[in-house]
Amino acid sequence: MKFQNIDSEFLPTSSSFIVKVIHRTSTLLTKNTAIKFSSITDLNVVEWRVVSGIHFFGTATQKMLVEYTGGDQAQTSRILAALKRKGIVDSQYNGEDRRARNFKLSKAGQQAVIAALPSIANYFSHIDAALTPEEKHVFVSTLNKLLAAASAPTKTE
Repeated sequence: MKFQNIDSEFLPTSSSFIVKVIHRTSTLLTKNTAIKFSSITDLNVVEWRVVSGIHFFGTATQKMLVEYTGGDQAQTSRILAALKRKGIVDSQYNGEDRRARNFKLSKAGQQAVIAALPSIANYFSHIDAALTPEEKHVFVSTLNKLLAAASAPTKTE
């Protein structure tokens, strides 16, 4: 079986065809999405995830954004600091927990989201439309099986 330039017949036994295919797909999707985003907005893909989370919630804590984006605390903290420096995000201390901050889009941030949202939504809709509902179901089910296998102990453990 072949995918791009990966041939399952010629992989060493220490390698996984499926893992290589997923990695290659992820790399290509990330690259193509970054290229598309650069033509739409000054925000990169990771910044967009955070900004779209704030847009979705209206006001969000860092913890909410970590859960929404699937990122980690440190990365989200760096992104929020960068967005604040760019004038895209404002923050204030949370009234309930002085250690936490509430983040919201600045006026410039709101304008950036409103300007980019239609094109970004169209781009992602185009990708999602490549599969039928049945194919999406099979795809997600298959990914869940692979994740379970990757998390399960092997016979040698």
